[in-house]
Amino acid sequence: MGNSIVALAAFTSAPFAEYEKYGAQKRSADDEINAINLQAQEQQLAYEQKSISNLDLVKKTLDTQEAMMTTRGVSMNSSSFNAIQRNTLNIGNKTNENLDIEKSFMDLNIENEKRNVKDKLQADLFGDISDLSSQIMKVGESMPMSG
Repeated sequence: MGNSIVALAAFTSAPFAEYEKYGAQKRSADDEINAINLQAQEQQLAYEQKSISNLDLVKKTLDTQEAMMTTRGVSMNSSSFNAIQRNTLNIGNKTNENLDIEKSFMDLNIENEKRNVKDKLQADLFGDISDLSSQIMKVGESMPMSG
């Protein structure tokens, strides 16, 4: 009788302990996802700063080229002046495209990190349910059969 009471107590308390453990794991996963979201916001800010810096650099370069060509007496309509400015714009555009590609990789990395956190939580939960099932089976096997 004493063993069956202990077994019954273990049987009834095990699900509550597992539920509490799952709650702690869920809170931990939520905290990790919040940290990843913060990291994503920081990366977005860095991307925007780099883009603005690139645009500013292109504008300054174009302005400098215009001033240099004007002091040399070159017309702004000349083909050489336009070619130089087109080249500067192409370089700025290529830099922007590279920044966009870099951002795409960062976004994919963030999504993968979030997915990994969720997958780990599900795997932990599945393992915990499996352990709980094993415990229930052991308790059931240890209970005396009335015949």
